[in-house]
Amino acid sequence: IYAAAVGTPGIFAVNTVIKGNVFSGLNPLVESVAVNNCFYTRPIMGILAQNLRFMSIGSGSAAADINYFEDFENTSSSTCGNPLFPRGIYAFNSNITVRNSVFRNIDRVDGGRGIDFICSPGQVFRLDVNGLGKTGSPTFSNVGIGIRGHGNISATNAKFEQLIYGVEIADNSGPYTINLSDNSYSNIEEHAVFANQFSPITGFNVKNSTFDDNNNYIGITGFARAGVYLQ
Repeated sequence: IYAAAVGTPGIFAVNTVIKGNVFSGLNPLVESVAVNNCFYTRPIMGILAQNLRFMSIGSGSAAADINYFEDFENTSSSTCGNPLFPRGIYAFNSNITVRNSVFRNIDRVDGGRGIDFICSPGQVFRLDVNGLGKTGSPTFSNVGIGIRGHGNISATNAKFEQLIYGVEIADNSGPYTINLSDNSYSNIEEHAVFANQFSPITGFNVKNSTFDDNNNYIGITGFARAGVYLQ
């Protein structure tokens, strides 16, 4: 799904009912797509949202209503100089709510992201994620990074399992607020929660969460992993 507005960021709202779908990167495209001189033969992401005042993804709580974002990977050639990161959802300058959705098997090798949320400098937008629960079936599993981005981010009731990073707050350019509560993190290779360029953040809350250090990997730097790492 590509939902975008041209012009002022955040000016359009999209009234959507997106539930009970499988967004898969397994099946080949009808024809390959070229981006930055890279050619893709399979889908690289599930939903791209750009310049939207509001978009809601997922609703309800029944199993039949769950959205699955799965099996996205970099299928570009090895000579591609600037490949896209595989993503379940990529939101740019948009307010996004995600409910009752699962992100799994999204290219751990090439930095796949379950949700990639980006705000331009000077722009303030919000991502709200409510997962399937702190225990039980994971909301994010076998993904490079569960949630990555910068902006106002809230993620609750989600289980992050078998990832490189659970949540990565990177390249912050504004006084954003981060709220992470009632989540669980297990089998994480690097940091469960990693905030890079932390200083602009005005509110950072992590509460009622479980960190299970059950991965033997010592990290790419050779240092021990952290549940929450602020830099």
